[in-house]
Amino acid sequence: MAGSVNSAVLKKVEKLRASGVEFDMIAIGRKAVEFAGREKITLLGEYTNVGDDVTVADVYEVATKAVNAFASDATYAKVGSHLPKLSFDFRARGNYASGSST
Repeated sequence: MAGSVNSAVLKKVEKLRASGVEFDMIAIGRKAVEFAGREKITLLGEYTNVGDDVTVADVYEVATKAVNAFASDATYAKVGSHLPKLSFDFRARGNYASGSST
């Protein structure tokens, strides 16, 4: 992702954590993977070297991973995407801010 987009997405993740929201995530891009490692965020998947030529198959793989994690484990109450190239977070049941659209 472009530098400004990375910054915006990671700042949103920082805000979620600062507000006490607990989540796991699927990281897309080297910076997102490194950020998750530094912040000790559990990764359910990581995708690096993703270019601008994302295919439907790429999106399907990530979306399937997100849906399967949500459907197969009662741990997750919500799946959210934090744009622009699909960054999913998985929030523990009963531990997310009500009214959040993410």
